[in-house]
Parts: sequence; structure tokens; C-alpha cells
Amino acid sequence: MFIFIFSLSVADLLVGLVAIPCSILTKLGLPHNQELLCISMLSFIMIPTQNSIFNMSAIAIERFAAVKFPIYHVTRLTPQRARYVTVIIWIISTIVGCMPMLGWNRLSEADTSLDVRPCLFMQVMSFDYMAFNFFVCILPPIIINVILYYVIFTSFAHHHACSSWLACGRESTTHPPTTCEASVDDATKVTNGAKPNKEDSSGEVGIVQVVGDIKKNGVGNGAIIASTPNTPSQEKKVVSASAVVGHHPPQTQQHEQESLRKRRKEMKTAGVILFLVLSFILCWMPIHICNMIFKFGEGKIDIPTVIIDSAVVTSHSSSAFNFFLYSWRLRSFKIQLHKRFPFLVNNRPL
Repeated sequence: MFIFIFSLSVADLLVGLVAIPCSILTKLGLPHNQELLCISMLSFIMIPTQNSIFNMSAIAIERFAAVKFPIYHVTRLTPQRARYVTVIIWIISTIVGCMPMLGWNRLSEADTSLDVRPCLFMQVMSFDYMAFNFFVCILPPIIINVILYYVIFTSFAHHHACSSWLACGRESTTHPPTTCEASVDDATKVTNGAKPNKEDSSGEVGIVQVVGDIKKNGVGNGAIIASTPNTPSQEKKVVSASAVVGHHPPQTQQHEQESLRKRRKEMKTAGVILFLVLSFILCWMPIHICNMIFKFGEGKIDIPTVIIDSAVVTSHSSSAFNFFLYSWRLRSFKIQLHKRFPFLVNNRPL
């Protein structure tokens, strides 16, 4: 994940160093009579902004895999593959951003009889390209991000509900949440080598099942449900997992606390990245909405210049806000940054 975040920070840095100065120059109409330089500047504006949303999508997919498929995440999503994905993201972003340089522009419509031909975004960029950029390269990644983070936080809420039931289940007869028995981590599993109980006084046979997170070493991190399916009420008794698998309650509680801390850390990280996505949507949607109005409502709707200028400023301020957000809120990101670039981080404890 930190490779994607570092790539995102580089894109945000380029927005500040390249995109914002180019936007200021094009706002002033500079450079004059330099069509190639003008369209190159406008293309450089598009590259880092396109890269930002692609990196956010990569982070969302990585977080989704970490939460829903942890084994696959550890074994398959290696740092080397993350670097390959990052390179692919930059290549695609560069291709998409350079399309105006390759001819998708309105320079051919410019009045060559003028002595001074200003470099203005509205007169140079093709709104067909802007519509393509929005509906193909911006809107689908945003929808994917929203769906994935909804699934992630739903999984966190589900895990919290199951953990709360397991914590109370050892000394109570409460039934587990319905989703606890159907989930991957908290599924109902038959213990390895467990056999049906001996017949009780009524001649009924009980079945022992484990509800919880069964680890590789065979130790259950949950409760044992003893059910007697022949009874009319189908009641289940919740018994301590340590009573069956021989695991001591303090060790079980310690393991659950570690698992809970890890989940909270993952949830905090996902929350910060989700906030990045939401800030990107709020900051960039106004300018894209204005572009779509120019595309589909040209001559029908007149947008005041102050609204357009405000939308441009808001879109570029998103990148500066992002950098401070994940620099302040993600402690693990600061640790990784300190390891790779110790001269960029002060010597205070992280």
C-alpha cells in the first residue's frame, strides 16, 4: 500500500510544481502564439491529476484484498508486483494526459489571422476529450472506490459484531449474529478430529461446532456451540473454547486483543484513504461538472467566470490537502518514509 501512497504523493507534488503554475499561465493566456507549448502545458496538467485517481483506486483494491482475502493479499500482492502496477498506472496516466498533444484538441479551430493568439484552456482543449476523460477515466474509478470502501467498512462492522458476541458468548447463552456463521473469518467449522458426543439421558446425540477464527495451529479464537438437533427448540449452548481445545482463556483473550488492535489499525488506515477519496470527489467534481455543462449545454447555460475560477482553485488545492492528510494521519506511512528517506523526516520519535 505504501508504494501506492508514495506514488500518490509524487503525483500530488507534481500538481503543485507543474499543474498549478501551468494553470496560472494559461489563465493569463500565456504563452502567446506558441501552440505546441500551450497544448503541452495543458497536457501536463492532466497527467498528475489522472494519476491521483488511478492510485486511489489501486489503494482501494489493495485494502479490499487485505480485508476480504488476507491470505491472497500476503502471498500474491508482493512489493515487486505493486511496483509493476505503479509503473503501469503512470504509463496509462501519461498516455491519457498526452492525448491532447497527439491531436485531440481544438487548435485547428483557432483564428490564425490574429496577431496575438492566447493560450486559453477553454479555446484549446477539446470538450470531447474532457467528456471522455470524465466518463471513462474519472467516474468509473470513483464508483469503484465507493463500492470497495462500502464493502470494507461493512466487513469491519460485521467483524466487530461477531467479536462482541464471541466476547460475551463464553459466559452466556446468546445466539451468534446470523452473518457470523456465514463469514469466512467467523464461519462455523467442525473441529479437526472432533467426534459426536455420547448419547445423553434422552438418547439424543449432540454435535460440537466451533464458531470463531480457527487459526492454522488448530486453536480456536471463538466459542464452541453444542447443539442437539433432535430437540424441538433446536437450542444451542455456548461453551468456552478453552474447555474443548485446551486453550487457556488469558492467551485467547490476548490473541483477540491483538486481532482487535490490528483490525482497528486497518480501519484507521482505510478511513484516512476514504477521506482522501471523498476530498478528491468534492474538490474535482465542480470543475468536471462545469466542463460537462460546456460540452452538453454550450450556448444554453452560462457559467459565471468566478465559479469556474473557484472550481479550478478547489481542484488543485485537493492535492496539497492530500499530502498533509496522509503525512499527519498515517503513522505507518511516516515510518516507511523515514526508512527510505531518513533525511526527509526529522529525528523525533514517530
